[in-house]
Amino acid sequence: MGSKAPGRVWAVGWMMLPLFLAAQPHESRVIKVIDGDTFVIEDSSRVRMLGIDAPETRGEDEPFSQEAKAYLTQRLLHQTVTLYPDGISPNKDRWGRLLRYAHLDGQDINLEMIEVGLAGAFRDYKVDRLAMYVAAEEKAKRKGVGMWEEKPQQKKLPDWVWGVGIVMGVACIWLYVRMRSRG
Repeated sequence: MGSKAPGRVWAVGWMMLPLFLAAQPHESRVIKVIDGDTFVIEDSSRVRMLGIDAPETRGEDEPFSQEAKAYLTQRLLHQTVTLYPDGISPNKDRWGRLLRYAHLDGQDINLEMIEVGLAGAFRDYKVDRLAMYVAAEEKAKRKGVGMWEEKPQQKKLPDWVWGVGIVMGVACIWLYVRMRSRG
């Protein structure tokens, strides 16, 4: 009976090996940037950056989508990044994309995209770094950077200008009607 237990442990260990290997950080070269939160690595896998949501470039571009894509392209294209899995998220999403945190030279690029205002924290799914990403988004909003910058307000005309315009319009109509009636 004592000899069966080590065999079972060995079998369970072999079954867990793919999970252990899949959860390890690994390095890969970025060969294409799809948008502000998705890129392709050298083995042709698509990577969806965990915990962030950048404006979409599919269909009609959302505001700041091209800026987010350009920024991510400038930072990652042809660079070797370290991809970290999340402790509580699945390995892939429903479209088969790897779900990862991307680091370049020790810098969390997912966080950087939020800090520069080109992505927001993605709150739909729980991830290990969600609290940090939400805090970074709030800070970016307060600073007014990227997509959080305040739009210049249209100058509002003073009320008296509107009043003068209405009076002038009424006067013109009155004059026109009067001239037509004279004939």
